[in-house]
Amino acid sequence: MADAPPRHILIFEPDERGHAREWFEHLTRFAAERHPYLKLTLAVPRRLAEAIHVPPSTSIQTLSEKEERRSLAPQLAVSGMGRWNTMQSHLASSGADYGFFLGLDHITLPLALGLRARRPVSGILFRPSAHYDDDHAASRTSLKERIRDLRKQVLYALMLRNPSLDIVFSLDPYFLSTTATSKVRGLVDPAFPLPAPSPEAAGIRPTDGRVLFLLFGEISERKGLLALFDALAHLAPETAARMSVLVAGRIEPPLRELAAERADALRSVLPLRLSFDDRFLPAEELAGLVRRADVILAPYQRFVGSSGVMLWAASAGKPIITQDYGLIGRLTREHRLGLAVDTTDAAALASAISKAVRRGPAALAEEKTVKAFAAHRTPGRFAATILDGVLKREPSQTAAREAGEEIARSRTGHASSLR
Repeated sequence: MADAPPRHILIFEPDERGHAREWFEHLTRFAAERHPYLKLTLAVPRRLAEAIHVPPSTSIQTLSEKEERRSLAPQLAVSGMGRWNTMQSHLASSGADYGFFLGLDHITLPLALGLRARRPVSGILFRPSAHYDDDHAASRTSLKERIRDLRKQVLYALMLRNPSLDIVFSLDPYFLSTTATSKVRGLVDPAFPLPAPSPEAAGIRPTDGRVLFLLFGEISERKGLLALFDALAHLAPETAARMSVLVAGRIEPPLRELAAERADALRSVLPLRLSFDDRFLPAEELAGLVRRADVILAPYQRFVGSSGVMLWAASAGKPIITQDYGLIGRLTREHRLGLAVDTTDAAALASAISKAVRRGPAALAEEKTVKAFAAHRTPGRFAATILDGVLKREPSQTAAREAGEEIARSRTGHASSLR
């Protein structure tokens, strides 16, 4: 554990995708406003360094191609050691007295092996899955998933014993009740306030009354693109004639050709409007699309962890259709954010889409609870929880109250035990 509050924190993240841009901006802005004496240095790939907007007080060190390549290796053991060694190198070169991993999941193996860091380290645990028994999806848990969860259980137990590890910030509030250590703290995944839409997003909404479904982000097989095509093939023609589907975001290269073929096949048999915008969308343009959509699609394929798509939908007050598995399914059900279904079952996913068309998008979610869900997950609370925790300070009164409420919920009936 850290004996004294740090004065210089190095924050490390080698992956430019996902939450990194927003999280860096939340943390650096909060530090500049609330902790001006604190120095932050970011160790990031060059593309991310060029894309993020941080205060002048924040320093940036760019990763070398070799560091980036090793940190992003497909083999988890290789990437874990690559990230660990890169962090140690940049702790030394920056002179920082504290290291923070934006994604701690990749570092569980080095920490579990007992490797010691140059300085105390903390990080965000994005995908703690081992504690689910599982809620609505237990009967479909595969042997591979059970082995994965057992492996995580062992790694977590060993990781938490490592004296170099200061704090684990968990994005899953239900994980809190599975640990008996003060090292684990709850952390909300912030629902970023949607920026003003750009002119490029104007005019996307159909004018003939069709229900607009939007699937957006980094489009991968895990995001459920092919599963969505399977579901659309189950729709009745009269349902398809009343809806449009827009897939907006970069499609992984291996999926592009297949996606085009599947889309052409669907258009040939159904009166369905199905279109693609295969590129990285700036936040302002994406905000316009989310606001204009009627339903947000997030048909993840048994994904473990939090979802930026879910948070964008909640911020815009849009219902979501997503998986019934893991944290995403649990939050969707408990906060009535939309429909949580077995997204690996094409007929079940098609039924949810048909329901949205037949009954109207407003019938899918509870407006009051959606607003409360988004209001509870603010960028300020996210940044305050991390920096106040690392600096050994009491969180703000509002943050403390909200954190206490979330911890209480996780410890009273909502949490499952480790397997």
